[in-house]
Amino acid sequence: MLAVGTVAQEKGVYFYGQQNPNVLILVSNDRRNKDGVQDSSCAAENMMLAAQSYEIGSVWINALMTICDEPQIREMLDQYELPKNHIVWATLALGYPQVPGKLLAKKTTVVYWV
Repeated sequence: MLAVGTVAQEKGVYFYGQQNPNVLILVSNDRRNKDGVQDSSCAAENMMLAAQSYEIGSVWINALMTICDEPQIREMLDQYELPKNHIVWATLALGYPQVPGKLLAKKTTVVYWV
């Protein structure tokens, strides 16, 4: 993933969270799928929720969606056997947090029934 950081910096894309994660998941979809970004987003969110249920931290990294067709990046994705007609809509880094998270106070007045 070192090439990703280099290409992202060259292209002015902010890319963080990929430094030595326990797991890195690439969520992609066929670029011909008009709902590809929505389908991938649902899948990514469900993976993050599942990880949280096991007290595994996660972060969604978006950089690859804008640079996945750069030659260096596509070469790396080819090594992972990602289809050439896929866009990487999300990269998820998963690992165990260094410190436990804190639950936010529950808001009771945010839903209004009409």
